[in-house]
Amino acid sequence: MKNRIEQIRGIIEGKLKRYYGRALENVHLLPPCPPERVGAYLAAADVLVVSLADTPLLRATMPSKVQSSLAAGRPILAHAAGDVAEVVRRSGAGLTAAPGDLPAVHAAVRELTSATDEQLSAYGAAGRRSFDDHFSPAAGFFAALQADPLLARLKWIAEPWDIGPGGYQLGAFPAGWMEWNDQYRDTVRAWWLRASGDHGSLAHRLAGSSA
Repeated sequence: MKNRIEQIRGIIEGKLKRYYGRALENVHLLPPCPPERVGAYLAAADVLVVSLADTPLLRATMPSKVQSSLAAGRPILAHAAGDVAEVVRRSGAGLTAAPGDLPAVHAAVRELTSATDEQLSAYGAAGRRSFDDHFSPAAGFFAALQADPLLARLKWIAEPWDIGPGGYQLGAFPAGWMEWNDQYRDTVRAWWLRASGDHGSLAHRLAGSSA
């Protein structure tokens, strides 16, 4: 894995050097780090960029990088369409530009570069509030379930995707919750449409396994 990462790093650095005709001193490709350190990197950024292609699938999903960026409390530039752009606009967490709209991207970068520290902090604070209100495992509904002696004993299984802003929540549910993920979907679909698969695999998915 380490050799593969170094190979990818070399390819990216080579392409940047060929494009600009020199090595770039203001672009740093950092080595891999443990997941628990990623938050510190995000929180240290001036602006976090979420860039996604404009496809039907990505218009209706919410990649985890969006939630991580909101949680970091830093301004976001969403070079994206659909739900991702709507969440950033509605929350006030930053600016958006449609994929492929270079003038809009340029204008957004200039606006964020010209913003005061107070304005940037306001974007970040709005994003963090949105995360706490809509994406955090500590949201009120989950706390109420945990506090109820009857409901807390039950097994809860989430189907963590839906249409609309914030609808894709795979891996974002609190401890104790199970999920019907993409493997559940594929296994059940195989049984439904083709009557293929084995009983053990189907039972495993129906039980809300995240494996």
